[in-house]
Amino acid sequence: MDPQPPAVRPLDLKNKKHLEASKPYPHPKGIGKTMPSILPAGFVTKKEEEDSGDDLEDDATIKNVKKIEELKSPKTDDPYPTLEAAMTETGIQKAKEAGNNLFGGDNYEKAIEWFTKAIWIGTEINSTSDVVTVLYSNRSAAYCKLKNWDNAIDDATEALKLKGDNFKALFRRAEARFELGQLEDAEKDITASLKIKSTPAQEQLKSAVDKKIMEGKDTEVIPAA
Repeated sequence: MDPQPPAVRPLDLKNKKHLEASKPYPHPKGIGKTMPSILPAGFVTKKEEEDSGDDLEDDATIKNVKKIEELKSPKTDDPYPTLEAAMTETGIQKAKEAGNNLFGGDNYEKAIEWFTKAIWIGTEINSTSDVVTVLYSNRSAAYCKLKNWDNAIDDATEALKLKGDNFKALFRRAEARFELGQLEDAEKDITASLKIKSTPAQEQLKSAVDKKIMEGKDTEVIPAA
């Protein structure tokens, strides 16, 4: 008697296991074949659902990369692109040292360019106020050497916004204000700088300011009674 074939169980559509994607079944020659899909229209398997999420992850990755690139890209144009310095704290120090060396060689205009470059880098990478205040003060000193008093005052003021006790910035602003005849403001700045630290140059400027103020008082015309 021929053996009876095994009984075929009816397909239970309510059973979730029967709704999974079709799987390869053994072939006599060892080559896998896929059974026709028996899934209802619109049914999404777990694997298909996971695969569909790949696009979302890729989109998110692209957006993150763009954000990182935006953070790395400069917010403003490089004022001196030909002056090479990295967008790092080390780059700031390199630009600052170059400016200091040029200043020491009386090349004030070129020193200003390097100080400007250093200030730009410091602003772009959000360097500390202690670093940037020195750069503004140094550039103010270079402007003083060129007798560009207005720019000297502006830079000294920026330096003091970052660090109010920058006595060199106070001294340089006092010098510029003195040269522009702004004696009262010059007297306030030089007095404030001397309270922080005293140097011969500051004492000399204080004497010059006081003398000029006294001369002005002596030449005041007393109105007739």
